[in-house]
Amino acid sequence: MPQFQQLEHDDSMGNSPSRSLSSSMNFITNFLAVLWTSIASLFAGMKPPTVVHVNARKFAIVKQLGEGGRPGTDRYALKRIRIQLPEQEERLTNEIAAHKAVNSPFVVKLLDSQVVRERSNGAVVEGILLLPFYSNGTVQDRIDRTPVGEFIPLKTILNIAIDVCKGLSAFQ
Repeated sequence: MPQFQQLEHDDSMGNSPSRSLSSSMNFITNFLAVLWTSIASLFAGMKPPTVVHVNARKFAIVKQLGEGGRPGTDRYALKRIRIQLPEQEERLTNEIAAHKAVNSPFVVKLLDSQVVRERSNGAVVEGILLLPFYSNGTVQDRIDRTPVGEFIPLKTILNIAIDVCKGLSAFQ
């Protein structure tokens, strides 16, 4: 089951492709960023955020968005797909290819992706898809925000269904 997580991209964390820092300066910068985040989170009563690498960029996981920040940072959604069977690896490859082949306002744009391989044998263990973060959330979030005893208007439900159909037709 894929996991979706909200991310913040912060170039001050290092590993930005546009930076040409020496490796020792990069190490010191990363060390200080992790140290600062750890100290700040201790005072906030939270554990330090998990840092995820997607190709040459670093992202701090802000919160779990579902299963299936600091000001001035960009926010993304990260879809993590655990790979345990060859069929899952094939589905991951197909999903990445489909996202790259489709350009539609009704399909979430794939910003970046990475296939994570095990060091020892090169087997694929995880797929990481970087997607835009939508502050209004998912359809499930919309349902969950609806107060008890109230209903989502039929017109809204039909508009969502039509948009989903348009997204599916973009893959045809």
